[in-house]
Amino acid sequence: MKKTFIFLFSIIFSTQISYGAVVLLDSAWVSGNGDFNVDSTQNGGQCFTPSVTANITSASMFLKKNASPSGDFVFNIYATTGTYGSTCTPTGSALATSSATSSSGLTTSYATTTLTFTGGNSITLTSGTNYALVANYNSTSYVNSVFAGNKTPSFASGNMFYNAGGVSAWSSLGTYDLMFEVYGDTSSGTPAPKTLGFFGYYNKRR
Repeated sequence: MKKTFIFLFSIIFSTQISYGAVVLLDSAWVSGNGDFNVDSTQNGGQCFTPSVTANITSASMFLKKNASPSGDFVFNIYATTGTYGSTCTPTGSALATSSATSSSGLTTSYATTTLTFTGGNSITLTSGTNYALVANYNSTSYVNSVFAGNKTPSFASGNMFYNAGGVSAWSSLGTYDLMFEVYGDTSSGTPAPKTLGFFGYYNKRR
């Protein structure tokens, strides 16, 4: 006599799958023809619009030092007000702050300076929404400053801005743009169920 026992079971588990990648969200990265002075009296920056929704990972500007600066240099992300491309300026408090770099480590010739946004500062930037990238230098000197490369005429969209005299009010420079790049991570983890199954049989003859 033959007896057959069949068993079937499965294990269901989930894993996190990343569907995205780090991509360029917006930029104006061509040869510049001007200097913008970031010092104890003014900061400045650029309005931009991300092409896709992503968590910001880094931003770059074309920077060099003037004389002997010593303070920390960071990038900030702000919401904006005004007309994008002409009168766009930051508004409210900073939404995110990058890692810091020492201004003394910059060279006297223009070079790409990239700072990262991590942890809670890696905020989500929404496609089609206007943001402001601010070059923020903690300086006590007008002479010992940082220069950011800018250019004219402006690129297809966005515009430059600044705050003069250490005041909080921002002014736009609609015919200028800073040289910049903003990168973000489009990854969106989604639990994806996986099934591991086993099938078998057992024979017994008697």
